[in-house]
Amino acid sequence: MAASTLLELNDVEKTYLLGEVKVPALSKINLKINTGEFTTIIGPSGSGKTTLMNLIGSLDTPDAGQILFEGLDISNLTNNRRSEYLNKKIGFVFQSFNLIPVLSVFENVELPLLVIEKMSAQERHDRVAWCLDNVGLFDFKNYRPDQLSGGQRQRVAIARALSNHPKLILADEPTANLDSKTAHQIINLLLDLNEKYNLTFLFCSHDEKLIKRVRRVIHLSDGSILND
Repeated sequence: MAASTLLELNDVEKTYLLGEVKVPALSKINLKINTGEFTTIIGPSGSGKTTLMNLIGSLDTPDAGQILFEGLDISNLTNNRRSEYLNKKIGFVFQSFNLIPVLSVFENVELPLLVIEKMSAQERHDRVAWCLDNVGLFDFKNYRPDQLSGGQRQRVAIARALSNHPKLILADEPTANLDSKTAHQIINLLLDLNEKYNLTFLFCSHDEKLIKRVRRVIHLSDGSILND
């Protein structure tokens, strides 16, 4: 079966103002990501990796070009459409976990579901339980983040990213704050989720342990794709 295109970028450009000086962040980016890919973007600091991830995640908008997600142009969505897109289509995993310290593991994972209309409390409970079971943390559902190890916190973050049943998970340096053994465990978990659910992952990473195990590496330099 031919792979289906999930994400497509056509001639995408982004420039920022530094005082009165225009600084190009991305120039003529053309890229396709198929459903089920396990891909990382690499490049030196300032190469445009974070800008590219922010545009794909609709956290920012391009100055020029198109970003198509399942054929829909998300380049300049209204605020309401952008929120709907983020909630239903994309999960985010961050280097610093971004968990809310006063909430339990269960409540942190449940948080993205609270804004979904017509989802009952029982449905939310079942969804969170499914997510925690997939990352091996159901027995820790009542713990707070400060009672967990770094690897466990990242598993909670992954469970939260899974909670809206996304088509794409964007992960920014997901193993950077972890020791080598824990990093390999997290990579194994991500690969398992990719293979089990055909879930698409797009990483931004400097971690050789992760880079060696992805199936595709996209090299960015000075805002352009060097090779892919």
